[in-house]
Amino acid sequence: MADIRYARALGRLGKQSEAVRLLESRLSELPDETLADLLPAPDADLTKGEGGQLMRVRMLELLVDLRGVPDIDDVDTLCALSVLQPLVPERLRRLKTAAEGPVRGRADTLLNLLESGGFGTASTEVPPQGSASPLSPEDIQGRIRHPASREGTAVHKLQGMLAARKIPDHSSLKSLAKRVTPENHPEVAAAISDGTVLLRMSSVEAYIAFGDLDTGIRGYEAKPSFMLICGNHFEAKSPVFMTPSELRFLIGGELAHIKFGHERITSREVWEGVFDKALTFVELMPVFGTYLGKLGRFGRMAGQATKMAKKVGNVRQYVSHAQNMLNTTQDIYRRKSGTAAPVRKRTEEEDLVGAFRVMQLTADRAGLILCGDPGAAVRAIFKSSPGLVPDLPTAEQYGLFAFLSRTDDQGALMYQELAVRVAALFSFYLSKEYQQLKTAGYS
Repeated sequence: MADIRYARALGRLGKQSEAVRLLESRLSELPDETLADLLPAPDADLTKGEGGQLMRVRMLELLVDLRGVPDIDDVDTLCALSVLQPLVPERLRRLKTAAEGPVRGRADTLLNLLESGGFGTASTEVPPQGSASPLSPEDIQGRIRHPASREGTAVHKLQGMLAARKIPDHSSLKSLAKRVTPENHPEVAAAISDGTVLLRMSSVEAYIAFGDLDTGIRGYEAKPSFMLICGNHFEAKSPVFMTPSELRFLIGGELAHIKFGHERITSREVWEGVFDKALTFVELMPVFGTYLGKLGRFGRMAGQATKMAKKVGNVRQYVSHAQNMLNTTQDIYRRKSGTAAPVRKRTEEEDLVGAFRVMQLTADRAGLILCGDPGAAVRAIFKSSPGLVPDLPTAEQYGLFAFLSRTDDQGALMYQELAVRVAALFSFYLSKEYQQLKTAGYS
C-alpha cells in the first residue's frame, strides 16, 4: 500500500520511469493468489470488481496511467486488468477502445454476453472442424490445466496420490445407449476426433443416452474410454437442445476430465455440485468413498473421514493459506473505506470443496479451445445443469452482468458460484495462453 502511494506521488512529480520500476518489482514479488481468485468472500460481487487479487489490480490500474501516453492507453496492462476482472464491463469497454485485432474482437464478444440481448452474437473465431493439430505435452500440462492444478500445486499432488486407484467399471452403461458414428451424428463424431487429436488421446467412444441422464455429458475412463451424451440435447423442441458449438464445449470438457484422470479422484458430484452448493466435509465423504473403501453414506464414516482428512491436509492448508491472503487484502481496503466489517474466513469444509473447483475449470478451458465461442460455452453450462436451465432465458434477455449480480430478499448473491466459473472462462478467453493454444491447435 505504501509503494502504491509512493508510485502515485512519483508519477505526479514526472518520475514515471522510477514509479513503473517500483511497481513492476512489487508485482513480481506478490504471492501466488491464483486459487484465492476461486474463493471470493460470500458477499463479493465479481461483476463490480469485488474479490480477487485486489493488490495486483490496484498496481495495474496505476501502471496503465504511468505507462501510457496522452490519449493512448497501455493495451497489455488493460488486458491484464480485464483478465483479473472479466465480469466488469468498464474494463472490457476500455480494452475494446484501446486494442486492435483479435484482442479487440474478444473484448467485444464478452461485452455482448454481459449486456442485454447479446447472447445471439457468436464469436468470429470458431475453429473449423477437422483441422486440429496435436498440442505439445507442455501446452497440455502447462496451459490447458488451470494454474492452480499444475505440477507442484497441492491439487496436482492430490491428483497423483489418488490416480493409482482402481477405475470403477462403468462399461455396462453402454448397453443401454446408442453408439455415435460419423453417419448418425457427424458433428459429434468430428468434435470427438478434433478433441482427441488436440489432447493427444486415443479414440473415445460416444453414446446417446436417455432415461436418468436428463442433461449433460458424462465421461468414463475405461478401455476404451467413452462418454454418454444426454439424448435431450438432440431434441429440437427440448429446452436443453444444443447447437454443435455448445456440444463441442461439453465434449472438450469431458475429454479433459478423462485425460487428466478426474474420474479417479472424485465422482461427478464434487466438480458438478460444487457450483450448486457448498458441500460439507461429511457430505463429501460418500463421494470420496468410491475411491476410498467404497463408503456408504452411513457406513464407517467417522474413521474414514479422519483418514481422508490426513490425506488431503496439504490441500486444505494450501487453500486456507490462499484464502487468508485474500482476506487480508480485502480487509485492508474495506477498513480503509469503512464500508464493511472484515471478511469472514471460509470453513475448512468449504476450502476443501474450493480446491476441487479447478478440475472443472481445467475442463472448461479445454472445451473453449475446442468450440472457440464463449457464448456457446456459457449456454452449454446453463443447459447442462438442471438447476440453471430455467434461468437461461432470463440471462439471455438481461445479459450476464445483470443476471450474475442478482441478490435475494436478504441481499445475498444468488449466482456467485456460477460467476466464479464464468469469470474463469472469460479470463482464459482473454489470456495469452488462449491465443497460444488456439494458434498451436488450429494454426
